[in-house]
Amino acid sequence: MKTMLDVVNVSTGQNFVTEQVFPRYVLTETYASAGAAAIIRKDLSLFIEAAEAEGRQHDIATAALNFIEEFDDAMPGVDQLRMYPFIRDRQ
Repeated sequence: MKTMLDVVNVSTGQNFVTEQVFPRYVLTETYASAGAAAIIRKDLSLFIEAAEAEGRQHDIATAALNFIEEFDDAMPGVDQLRMYPFIRDRQ
């Protein structure tokens, strides 16, 4: 993870999350960003609802929402960054 972040952070992929959030909370495995998956779930649901109302494609957002719902149902109330070990440790 550290090597990946070092590479990303000297490229055009660098952003606030790769520079601040991942090193602070994911790399250290503290997962304490104070963000809840339920918020992402709500926001994606609203986006999909609006896309449907406009007759727009939303396949990727729907796939993301399906994953967030699975994560939030399995681990309700935990920090959103726990998605990383949830994905990493899947069999």
